[in-house]
Amino acid sequence: MKRTIRIIGFLLLLVPGLLRAGERAPLPKKGPKVRMEWGVQAGAGFWSYAGGDNLGGLKGRMGWQAGISMAAVWGKWALQPEIRFVRHGVDLTLPGESGTKIDLKSSSIDVPVLFSVRAVEPLRIYAGPVLTVMDRCTYADPEGLALDVGHVRPTVGYTVGVSVVLGRRMLVDLRYTGGFGSVGGVFWNEGPEVKMRGHAVQLGIGYVFK
Repeated sequence: MKRTIRIIGFLLLLVPGLLRAGERAPLPKKGPKVRMEWGVQAGAGFWSYAGGDNLGGLKGRMGWQAGISMAAVWGKWALQPEIRFVRHGVDLTLPGESGTKIDLKSSSIDVPVLFSVRAVEPLRIYAGPVLTVMDRCTYADPEGLALDVGHVRPTVGYTVGVSVVLGRRMLVDLRYTGGFGSVGGVFWNEGPEVKMRGHAVQLGIGYVFK
């Protein structure tokens, strides 16, 4: 018991000295704070398609995209999920002597999850997976009725790109978007399944809310 009392008394004597040392000691450096950044963006997409060996021809057309983004930024790094609506067309030429052409309209909702490096301002370099959560492709039959057909976008893709901040708010963005694997679909009644793989170069202009 006496030993315990002596130890407690010794510790109490040390407390004032420890407090004074703590006051003189420099504060530990804190890590970079995480800040949130929002943005909106719109622009043009230049689409191209490969595959469709059983077709007379398959050609992507220019389209457009618009979306919003949210980024968690710490230091020179950022995690940036986005939601983007993408619209473009595809010219499909049927096999055979007739060479019938079908005008496909593709609409999709993409969710890129980008990992960004911002080591040299105002430059940003990023890459990440893209989830296509909605993919609808239609064409008009001879009577003008819109018909749903197979997909033209895979569920999982990827994107790599670079963007530049002009001033404090304006953003110019250039990215390449592709898919993992090909997509199969039947684009006309009783026609053969079409295997196709698409990719795009997308140019956008945005506004950043910091």
